[in-house]
Amino acid sequence: IENARLYTSNRCLARCGFCSCVGFLPTAHGQGRGTFIGLSAKQIHELILHKVKSYGARAFSFNDEDFLVGNNVGEARIMDLCKLIIESKNKGVIPEEVKFSCQTRAGNFVIRGKNGVPNTLNHKLVAAMKSAGFHNVSLGVESFSERLMKAPSINKAGMTAENCKLVLEGFFEHGLY
Repeated sequence: IENARLYTSNRCLARCGFCSCVGFLPTAHGQGRGTFIGLSAKQIHELILHKVKSYGARAFSFNDEDFLVGNNVGEARIMDLCKLIIESKNKGVIPEEVKFSCQTRAGNFVIRGKNGVPNTLNHKLVAAMKSAGFHNVSLGVESFSERLMKAPSINKAGMTAENCKLVLEGFFEHGLY
């Protein structure tokens, strides 16, 4: 197994208008959206170590709808995971060439400015992911149209074309694609 696909949470916390999860999860759980369950950084790291040791995995695809989970807890989880991966690579437990990819929302990388301060990119998060071996991040940039992002069919209120541009340019600057 060269590439291992991992799911680290049971659902996305967002309520994007186009996503089928919003419609089928209440039925599947039989009780609204159900409780969010996500693996910790340590648990994810243990899965990676197992797949590397047992099967020789050299690439990992995190197939969660929103791997970063889109909140402070999610960001802390990814920062902890990156630290664990980097430590394991430095010790030779995970080969240096092991790469990671995920899908997440562009807004997870935006630090919201306050009191007239503009939004900025979370360079620390992007740099940590790059250092850990993330090379491909599929971002939820559904539109660069301000009107469409606010439409119920997209429901990306709070995101702007400028925020999307900020994240994309920052990714290129850090060598993430």
